[in-house]
Amino acid sequence: MIQGLGKETTEIPAFGHDITEVRAMGKLAWQKSIPDYLCFEALEAGTFTLSVPAVVAAGNLAYIEWSKDGRTWNRTVNDSSAHQIDVSVEQGDKVYWRGSGVRLSSSSASSGRQAVFSSTGEFNVSGHILSLLKGSDYDNMTGVGNITFPRIFENCTKMVSAEELVLPTSISGLNYAFYYAFYNCKALVAAPQFPSDVAAYCYFGMYRSCISLTQAPALPAQTLVQNCYSQLFYACSSLNYIKCLATDISAADCLTNWVDGVASVGRFVKTANAAFPSGKSGIPTNWLIYEDGGARLPIQYKETQYTTNTTTANLNLGHEFNTRKGKLEVKFRAPVVNGMVLQTTMSKANKFWLYNYLNVGAGGKLAIYVNDADNVQRGLTTLYSPLDTDWHEVRYEGLNGSEKVYHNGTLKGTSTFDLVESGSGNLVLFGNTTHLVADCAYYREWDADDNLVCDLVPCVRVSDSVAGFFDLVSLTFMASNNGTTTFDAGPEI
Repeated sequence: MIQGLGKETTEIPAFGHDITEVRAMGKLAWQKSIPDYLCFEALEAGTFTLSVPAVVAAGNLAYIEWSKDGRTWNRTVNDSSAHQIDVSVEQGDKVYWRGSGVRLSSSSASSGRQAVFSSTGEFNVSGHILSLLKGSDYDNMTGVGNITFPRIFENCTKMVSAEELVLPTSISGLNYAFYYAFYNCKALVAAPQFPSDVAAYCYFGMYRSCISLTQAPALPAQTLVQNCYSQLFYACSSLNYIKCLATDISAADCLTNWVDGVASVGRFVKTANAAFPSGKSGIPTNWLIYEDGGARLPIQYKETQYTTNTTTANLNLGHEFNTRKGKLEVKFRAPVVNGMVLQTTMSKANKFWLYNYLNVGAGGKLAIYVNDADNVQRGLTTLYSPLDTDWHEVRYEGLNGSEKVYHNGTLKGTSTFDLVESGSGNLVLFGNTTHLVADCAYYREWDADDNLVCDLVPCVRVSDSVAGFFDLVSLTFMASNNGTTTFDAGPEI
């Protein structure tokens, strides 16, 4: 007997695991620990099917069992004839799978010579895939053969997530282990993590045509082998992020066509000294390249301390700023009269300026101006006077009628006049017209819903030494686009 919740409860054996009967809220409930078997969770009603062709002999797969509760199991013994296991489910049902064998194939990766799953309804998959061969002993790799799970989920167009699927901790020697395993899983949005080693053809075409997959699982293997990643992400048209830490890619065809047909723009993370070719058998053309643990900008750009405008170089940010609800932060120095930091493109209600203006008798002041609801120019606050060469950090917060301005962390002003909510024209960094020099160390902006819409980092484009900003939000480079000259770069960081 087991003590639980202040009463004795009954211990019931079930495949070596205890089920504890507890009473809570006047209802009978069961609490038990189910091993981490392969599990399908139904996201809608449908039928799970496992098809085992006759060529998968008993010597490869002895039996398969399934259960909806982890206690009562239904066994199908493999007698070298074809078998089809159908399990009807409702939304929220879970089906557990376990078995005994060496592999789920006939020692061939060719189509039609392996056991495969399918489903008529959407589902997620989790748990240890090796439970199909090792039952609850899924951490034990002894006796597991190569060509292990080829095509196991091929054409499972209703699979949504396999993020919590657990692959073997090592697949060394398991050639063809996951050959075409998720081929044409069109709804798949999350993939399982890979082990740290590879085998010949182990992941060949594994995610081919997974058109909903946007981010690849991390690829930690350092030394690649023959065809291990060939066609891995072939025709994954939405894929835009890959982290591959391989340093030795000399093996024959290890990357052949592995990114053919991925998204036209994306991010690729690699080890600092790894040398990949460019194109469908290397790093996708036009993707940004980052070094693992390195700088926050891709290697195509070098971060600088600041970017400097000239008298006719400006940057139109391409969107309006809502002075009533938006927020922005900028770090700059503008040591001259009419050194413009920010300005909107239109003379209308909600116009916005941040600049050094001429103040007769005092030399100059840095101030924020806005137009009120009647299109009357209003000085929101003066930040400092007289002019200086110091760096200044300004934060503006549109707060529905009580707009605030902070200078170097100190509240400097609050509006007492009404601002309209309509847009104020595109914001232009360094001003919309001809102005004198100012330096900018960063610019960030949030929309009315507090979403970060741009985060500009000063930098130089390596390919042509053009100075500008890299936007960490849109992952795009911005050079002067609103004048007749280019920006100047500050010192590299």
